[in-house]
Order: sequence, then C-alpha cells, then structure tokens
Amino acid sequence: MKNIELGYYTTAEELKEFVEQLKSIDSLTVANIGKTDSNGLFSGYNSFYLTVEYKNSFFYIQRSNEGFDGFYILPYVKISPWEQKQAEYPKNFNWSVDMIEWLKNKTVSGCKIPGTFTQRIYLDIDFFRIYDKGITGMQMFKSQLGYREKEIFNSLEKIEMIQNTNDYQVLRFHSADKFFDYECNSKTITV
Repeated sequence: MKNIELGYYTTAEELKEFVEQLKSIDSLTVANIGKTDSNGLFSGYNSFYLTVEYKNSFFYIQRSNEGFDGFYILPYVKISPWEQKQAEYPKNFNWSVDMIEWLKNKTVSGCKIPGTFTQRIYLDIDFFRIYDKGITGMQMFKSQLGYREKEIFNSLEKIEMIQNTNDYQVLRFHSADKFFDYECNSKTITV
C-alpha cells in the first residue's frame, strides 16, 4: 500500500488512490463522497470529503482547514443508516497509512461529547424537501418502491453511495442479503 502524504498539495490522483485504499478494507463501505468527474477524480480543493461506515460506526474524512496541513477523521456513533451523532473530537493525520491503521483499530463505543445532536447524513437533498400539498421527498421515494424494495427498505442495514458526479448520484440500499440502487437525479430505482 502506497503511503500518501495527506495535505494541501495532495493531488486528485492521490485522493482517488487514497479512497481506493479505504475501499479495500474488508466490510468498509463508502456512505457519502464528494463530487467527482467521470474519471473518479475530485475537482477542487474543497470537493474532497468522505463518510465511510466501518464496524457499525461512521467516520467523516476531510482536508483540515484549521491551521493543520493534513486530513482529519471524525468518528460518529451510528444511530440509523442515515443518522449519526459525533462520538469524539477529530483526529488529524499527515499520512494515509497512519489514518487507515488507526481506522482499522478504532472502536467507537458511544458519544463522549456532551450536548452533541443527531445529524442526517447525505441521502439526496430532495428526500428532505417539502413539495406541493405537504408531500416530502421521502414520501415520494417510498411511493416508488415495489414489494422487493419495500422489504429491503424495512430491514435496511446500510446505505452506500456508489457514484456522485454532476450527472449521476447513485445510492445503494442494503438489507442483510439484498440491495437496490436509486439514482437521485432521475429518481429511478434499479435492481
């Protein structure tokens, strides 16, 4: 595994390789990822962010922008497949191997910061929009589900973002042994 220096000058190609290194960890899934181009490269300094799910917890990874030239990782307690609560303060890293090793050995055992609140993670912004006659985006989404998709949604274990470009945003909804994909821009469900 290549040890990538994490900082201001980390290239788009190195960021893509870093994400691939994270994805290679057994049972880790990408829950949310910043926009990429058709080659999977992040565009711009602030476009890199990533939320991964590992060991039934969420971890938010981003470039540090508070005087530290590195990346930070922020552990969250998983409340539901789309809700989280900050568990600890961020930890800063300058090297990819160090962050990955820390992540592999980290166990989030609860919220250690008093007064933190539950946050929604990603999903499509339209899920939380209110349309005509008070119908929410989530209600519209659920009305599209067939029998199989409802079965998966009712026993939902995790949600994985498998693509996020300007043209497509694809979420994968997982139960224990089944999944379906939802393309957010066209509002299309695929199996």
